[in-house]
Amino acid sequence: MMGSLSVPESIDSPHREARAAGMLFLAFALAGGLSFLVVTPPLGSPDEEVHLARALLISEGQWWAPAEAPWARAEIPRSLVRFLHVMRHAPPNAPPRTFEASELRSLVADRLDPEITVPARYLGYYPPLAYLPQAAALWLSRRVAPSPIVLVYAGRLGNLLAYTAMGWLAIALTPLRRWSLCLLLLTPMSVAQAASLSADAPTLSIAALFFSLTCRIGFGTKPLGRNSHVGLLLAAGGLGLVKPGYWILSCAPLLTPPARFPDPAARRFVLAGCLLAAVLPSALWMAIVAASQPFSASPVADAPAQLSYVIAHPLDFAGILLRTIASGIPMYVETFVGRLGHLNIPLPTWLWIAFPGALIASALADRPDPPELDAWRRSALVALFALGAVGILLLAHLGWNAVGARRIQGVQGRYFTPLAPLLLLAFPARGGRLSDAVRARLVGTAAFVGLATSLSALWQGFFGSR
Repeated sequence: MMGSLSVPESIDSPHREARAAGMLFLAFALAGGLSFLVVTPPLGSPDEEVHLARALLISEGQWWAPAEAPWARAEIPRSLVRFLHVMRHAPPNAPPRTFEASELRSLVADRLDPEITVPARYLGYYPPLAYLPQAAALWLSRRVAPSPIVLVYAGRLGNLLAYTAMGWLAIALTPLRRWSLCLLLLTPMSVAQAASLSADAPTLSIAALFFSLTCRIGFGTKPLGRNSHVGLLLAAGGLGLVKPGYWILSCAPLLTPPARFPDPAARRFVLAGCLLAAVLPSALWMAIVAASQPFSASPVADAPAQLSYVIAHPLDFAGILLRTIASGIPMYVETFVGRLGHLNIPLPTWLWIAFPGALIASALADRPDPPELDAWRRSALVALFALGAVGILLLAHLGWNAVGARRIQGVQGRYFTPLAPLLLLAFPARGGRLSDAVRARLVGTAAFVGLATSLSALWQGFFGSR
């Protein structure tokens, strides 16, 4: 899958370090992502059939999500439903169905038949930006080979290329935690999502870019200009138009030292602008979804009643959170690193235990931090991560769980990945005596082992002996 990557013995300047880290990321993201894209059969990633239908609707100009209201109703080709039945993937946690390559090749001849449609039901309610790379690729592929299986691979490729480009830009721009951000974006789960039709990949790449711009404005060495502020505000707006739950990241610029701004008015404008840019688009989208009379995401969920219960019983909800976190930590760690397929292709235990250690080591091995990144700012970063994690659990509690459920179901470790850069920055860097070549080898080795092991697990799971 991936050959050894030549790393220079010394990387003297931040510019050279940025180029080296960027090239390492490009090599592993493309090689690993393309390998995952090919080896994972169509619809072999979580909810990929939902993502395919939603991206197809967006490629046709229907930006809203299908719902009950007359103006929100939608039709999808019946061939997509037939395609789902043909693939017949095993449910989560059951042994995966195995395939022959000839089975997949034979599906290329199937036609999309867009004129024969069925009503669309629940396809999720993420904002359209979370599906823009996939939809653009589907729009192009439909003009060349309009087959369901071709649409899947084309959408995956569009998602992977967009993720790789955004990830490279984030790594190039950040002045802090460059190598650890690179490794975070190369976790097996992150690359697997980028090589699928998932909305997680655009969400993670935009969150990483916002983190990088926050570090650049807060702790960079160059004077700030208008372009820096505009870029940060645009990235904040992106946070509000992908998967919900990551608005807390827009609070990170509050930790920027005041001296980094030309005057107090500019500081207030940028900080308030980040919050508004993240929250207002998301709030508007949620209002549109509420007005569309959305289909229920779960037969047992009642979000308004659940929210009323949480407000009326805050201590009870705190107990639910504690029980959920205490019992779920091993699963969160495993699914943060990678439990692939439909959560039915586990990776070796040693890998998902060791990989977070490699991430922490890469953060500790970074160049010494600027003095402005002091203890209280590190504590604030941890607090922001904790608030974001609670927010994700709360959203799952509202949208997927019965009122008063004693544990929160439906949360995976990958949901916390966009928040993870906050924790990486909270670790104090202690790598002043290390060369950048050593850091590159640490990250390259961890990425190679993780992706190669995952590719082997995918191959054995989907194409092993029947």
